[in-house]
Amino acid sequence: LTLEKTEDEEFFASAKPVGKNSFSSKFGGVQGEDYRKNFVNAIRGKFKNNAANYLRESSLPDGGYLVPSEFHKEIVSALEDENVMRQIGQTITTASSHRIPIVSTKPAAAWVAEGEEINFSNETFGSVNLEAYKLAVAIKVSNELLADSFYPIEEHLTREFALAFGRAEEDAFLNGTTALGETAKKPTGLLPTLATSPLTTTISTQASALAPDDLVNLEFSLKRPYRKNAVWLMSDSLLSQIRRMKDSTERFIWQPSFMDSEPSKLFGYPVYTSAYMPAIASGNVIALFGDFKDFFVIGERGQRVFKPLRELFAMSDQTAFLMLERVDVALTDLSAVKALKLA
Repeated sequence: LTLEKTEDEEFFASAKPVGKNSFSSKFGGVQGEDYRKNFVNAIRGKFKNNAANYLRESSLPDGGYLVPSEFHKEIVSALEDENVMRQIGQTITTASSHRIPIVSTKPAAAWVAEGEEINFSNETFGSVNLEAYKLAVAIKVSNELLADSFYPIEEHLTREFALAFGRAEEDAFLNGTTALGETAKKPTGLLPTLATSPLTTTISTQASALAPDDLVNLEFSLKRPYRKNAVWLMSDSLLSQIRRMKDSTERFIWQPSFMDSEPSKLFGYPVYTSAYMPAIASGNVIALFGDFKDFFVIGERGQRVFKPLRELFAMSDQTAFLMLERVDVALTDLSAVKALKLA
């Protein structure tokens, strides 16, 4: 018995990718070589060979497409290179508002005499919520460049999106919403969280009088369990000052790295710098030291969305490409990171 397909069935059959070309990847994005090729065709404005139909299954109600998994992995990898907070923290993917349970108080042991009543102390738990703050980047490209099949448009967009996302993320992850009365449209940030914490180490000294002993005091103000995976985070200007510091035997305290893949060290701990750390001035937090890998969490909501905007800049013969992501950050244990603040 032969069953003939109706016109509607023929249309939907051609609208779906064949085989394994549309399943979601654990790395984000949509997998499959056919999807990737048609995604590139969509970027260049070539909707031949059912390119639009291939992408329809992974299109969104308000327009735009989910990016191919290869493209997504390249962006994430480039983001880690551009954003130091992604290098030292941990990233998780969330499907909705994500609640991270944390221990607020821990039980304590007590010595008891024979026959004495034992009093139990219970753990109490709190939570940290990861929300979803939207970050958008738009890039304009000339249509002549899109028509040039030899120009690697994927590499160009990957690099530009990663640069823009990385800078905006690093600033927000550190400084967040700091202006008084500013609408909470970006994450709170690590520095505002630590600024109100009683765990911040304040030193009474001028920036020019900062000494190695102040850094040693900061190191040992962090509890021993957190020092195992601890790293330093500071500005380039502070690092420049530290590199000139010497100990009592006139030896530099700085330990330069001789391998490109490894960061330099200070007192045996890796050192990272950020252009968005505060300047060396009174009242500013000038250095952070702690375990970011286990306790600084970056939450990514869903997958990144890509939208070509062809009509918006048609008069200038350009096409704009918009990419959206939704992220939030949280420090799940205030004891895990110490901040050095100038009085």
